[in-house]
Amino acid sequence: MIDIHTHLLPGCDDGSPNLETSISHLRDISTSSVREVILTPHYFPGIYNQDLQALQNIFLDLKKELITNDINLGLHLGAEVYLEHLDCEDMPLQKLVIQGTDYILFETNMGKLPPKLKSILYKMLRMGFKPIMAHPERYAYIFNNPENAEDFIHLSIYLQINAGSLLGLYGKKIAKAAWILLNKGYAHFIASDDHASKDNYSLALAEHPVRSRIDNYTWELLTDANPRLMLANQKIDFFYVKNITERKSLISSIIEKLF
Repeated sequence: MIDIHTHLLPGCDDGSPNLETSISHLRDISTSSVREVILTPHYFPGIYNQDLQALQNIFLDLKKELITNDINLGLHLGAEVYLEHLDCEDMPLQKLVIQGTDYILFETNMGKLPPKLKSILYKMLRMGFKPIMAHPERYAYIFNNPENAEDFIHLSIYLQINAGSLLGLYGKKIAKAAWILLNKGYAHFIASDDHASKDNYSLALAEHPVRSRIDNYTWELLTDANPRLMLANQKIDFFYVKNITERKSLISSIIEKLF
């Protein structure tokens, strides 16, 4: 598995406070099925005024520490970019992408749909970026009406659900929305959004519920196949539930012929 959304770069935001915490948490993650982790510190001018060169240096130091501590995890650097009022030209987007790709993880405020959001996303798409909306199920404009998520997919926006949402860690309403999005195929990734504040790793804990309530294919697609395509900077299908349905129908028809 590949976890595409974490706040484990030490001392950069509201996630891991120091190197020791990051190493300890990454060691725990390495005991799960996760083999690669993307570090996505908040980029939020006015709140998290990141020095991007400093982030790169901290990232390289963390990679060295993993080797020193014999922790077998691949690390990649990205960011979680706050989009609401800023124009694309005001942000160094090329330096905020997930390392080596055109994919960029973003978030918005949790309340009303920001009036400029879609115009910002249009500009990003025209500039060649592939935006991924972090935890759509946590935004009121989506958890109050999960069908709104499909509008973003039609705009060529990818969606990433938090594993913790599926586990009910953000409340029942958000959990319900997360499962609706997952069931309808309105998600392209499941990730932890790990802030190094919990003893239990949410992405590992979500595996059994998703395999049981949805299917194995969806879990593997959203936690392994799609993240691998993303890291290779390849295109990911926006809609895939129809393909799953057709595949299951084909299997059913073969079984009927056999028996």
